[in-house]
Amino acid sequence: MPHGCREENPQLARSDCRFKLEEMLEKEVDLLSLRKLSTVFQKEVVMSGRMIYCKDHYVVNEFEMLMHFGCNIKKLLSVFRHLLNRST
Repeated sequence: MPHGCREENPQLARSDCRFKLEEMLEKEVDLLSLRKLSTVFQKEVVMSGRMIYCKDHYVVNEFEMLMHFGCNIKKLLSVFRHLLNRST
C-alpha cells in the first residue's frame, strides 16, 4: 500500500483489522464505525454489544454518554453538575 493510503481511506485499515480478527477468532467479523450509524443502531450496539478493545476510555465514555442522553445538552449539563457536586 502506498504511504499515506490508510490515512486517506480508513476503510482499508478496518478491513485489515477485520481479516486479522477473523483469522484469530476463526469466525466472520463485522467492523463498523459507530459514528456513521443511526442513533438507534448505535444504542443497540452499545447496549447489547461487547467491547473487545478500547484505545481511549475517555472517548468511549463521552460517546456512550452522548448517545444515552440523545445529545440533550441541558440534561447532560445537569448530570455533570450533579457529579461535580457529589465529588466535592
